[in-house]
Amino acid sequence: MMHLQSRVFTSFDQLAPYANRWNELVELSPGNTLFLTWEWLDAWNTHVAGNIQLFIIAVFDEQEQPVAFLPLYQSSLKLFNLISYKCLRPMGDCHCGGEYPDIIAASDTMSEILPCIQDCLDEQQDKWDCLYVQYISGHTSAVSRLSQLKTDGLAFFRLREVVFSSVALPKSLEVYNKNMPKSLYTLIRRQKKKLEKLGDLSIVLCQEEQDVPTFLDILFRLHKKRWQAVGQEGSFARRPLMQDFYTGFATTAFRKGWLKIFILQVDGVPLAVQIGYLYQGVFYQMQEGFAPEGPGGLGNVLRHAVINWCITNNVQEYDYLGGDEEHKLKWGAKQYTGYTLFCGSRSLKNRLLTMADIWPSGRYINEGPPACYGRSHN
Repeated sequence: MMHLQSRVFTSFDQLAPYANRWNELVELSPGNTLFLTWEWLDAWNTHVAGNIQLFIIAVFDEQEQPVAFLPLYQSSLKLFNLISYKCLRPMGDCHCGGEYPDIIAASDTMSEILPCIQDCLDEQQDKWDCLYVQYISGHTSAVSRLSQLKTDGLAFFRLREVVFSSVALPKSLEVYNKNMPKSLYTLIRRQKKKLEKLGDLSIVLCQEEQDVPTFLDILFRLHKKRWQAVGQEGSFARRPLMQDFYTGFATTAFRKGWLKIFILQVDGVPLAVQIGYLYQGVFYQMQEGFAPEGPGGLGNVLRHAVINWCITNNVQEYDYLGGDEEHKLKWGAKQYTGYTLFCGSRSLKNRLLTMADIWPSGRYINEGPPACYGRSHN
């Protein structure tokens, strides 16, 4: 049995000596994902977090080596614009596209680590009224681990279902195409032939670090044009911090081999773009854009080409992340359930939240920084 002790770090810089150990533990974790890596959270801390104070629980063994991390930050909620609550949230939960929050620890140590983290939260009760964790994976048992953090001192503990979509990729494109709806496959072939008649059709992957800014500029421009065509602003316009994160993380992600930006062009003119990150055999599809004035089928042809690239490069999964849009199913996506967790300690203020099924994402509660920076709708 390990002899463990926990500490709370309020600055990411304080943990810099453990950056390599952090990533080692991510890879050993049952919830191993890009969004828990040191590089992702460091970029989020630099480009999104601003002046917020972090609340990172680190668990150390008797040799003073870290064996677990739970990366949180301190934010606030305001009920009816009157009553303020101190709220703990997972780092990287806004303005970057990251999902799948979890405890970072090796699977075989989790049973001993969870009580230590739970005790730490109890001891630090004066630092938080609520804990709010969105988009928890439903297929890595993350919700089970995070649910074990609830203590006797909680006034309420709630879980709400969310939906994720992901495509399990076969070994060959032939098998993938055979499993596609025939109508979609026929449509893509017809759309591709029309594009080829317009000029030299090519799919270009960003392969030089010096080209990253150019590819990102094309992403931001085409993404904006796509949404303006339907009377909306798009994610980067609504949330400028998201564009800051994409720009700030890009060089690091490229050097790690994670960043993948694909552009569809005709005669050298970019008409569609898709960005994602490749990590541990999973392609996380993040954002896309296309020229609305261009010919039909740009998005379809590019997506099919990206999936082709993934299969050719032995990628096992094309992950759409959160969302249950119907069109994803046509591409072979399977939907699975995840969760959002919201709990609160026993206090006079929390009686209101206990009596009513109120969630932070709604008209009754104003989310604190940095989540509240930007606009969700037009």
